[in-house]
Amino acid sequence: MKPVMQTLFGKNNGNCLPACLASILEIPLEAVPHFCRLYDDDHWAQHMSDWLRKHFGLAATICTFDDDIDVHEHLRGIWHLMAGPSPRDPDCKHSVVAYQGEIAHDPCPDGEKLETIEDYTFFIACDPAKTKRTEGAEP
Repeated sequence: MKPVMQTLFGKNNGNCLPACLASILEIPLEAVPHFCRLYDDDHWAQHMSDWLRKHFGLAATICTFDDDIDVHEHLRGIWHLMAGPSPRDPDCKHSVVAYQGEIAHDPCPDGEKLETIEDYTFFIACDPAKTKRTEGAEP
């Protein structure tokens, strides 16, 4: 993960999500579409997942969990996104990069942290056989 800072701010304009994707994928911010602004519909998450599939062989799934479930217990070694109300504008959703259930990078330069997590975005390999194997993982 290489931290990328967002450059646009405000509801329906901020690019925290593209900055998070650029950070996790270790690519320039300019290479990531601004899904929420580009698509004038409620299907930005599908557009994001389609883009990830086409360029990286990944799908994205956005999940919410009951408070009774300890999600962090199951996230060992996993990079993901977390989103919730922005500390700067509660009517605006803000995304951050997380590792193992903890915030690893907030793309907003002011450094205020999310207080409430509403959802998690996980990345899934579309074809697990094509993923990179680590040494010692051979059958």
